[in-house]
Amino acid sequence: MRLAVTAAVLAAALGLARPQCFSGRDDFSVKINKDISGITDFGLELYRQLAPPGSPENFFFSPFSIWMAFVLAYFGTGGETAAQLQRALRVGDQVATLKLWRELEALYERRQASTTDYTFSTANRLYVDKNLPVRPCVAELLRTELQKIDFKDVRI
Repeated sequence: MRLAVTAAVLAAALGLARPQCFSGRDDFSVKINKDISGITDFGLELYRQLAPPGSPENFFFSPFSIWMAFVLAYFGTGGETAAQLQRALRVGDQVATLKLWRELEALYERRQASTTDYTFSTANRLYVDKNLPVRPCVAELLRTELQKIDFKDVRI
């Protein structure tokens, strides 16, 4: 038993094991996911809401960017708000959604590496007041997307 505990502590210290962040069964392994049907359904429903049939105007928006922004908000929610965002975004729990997020990043990075014909970049940021606590595991998982700032600073 003592050997198992020592091995677990050593693995955590070396970064070989991650603490459970959202649930007791977190698995953040990344594979290439080509199933974006939930994002497509979200985009089509959003389009129906923003540009109803018969609307004479041209309309352009990025459903993927909107989806990604709301997913960042979803990571910080709980209760009924989380349930509503989960339904609207057509995603699973937060662990599955973070895996999908990372899988999509890997897919787009792989596509970008195979062409110079275009550049696909995303810029998403989750701003959190510096006085609010953020679980260390969440800060680590969202290290490129999370930025703590002082919301009371009017110069920002």
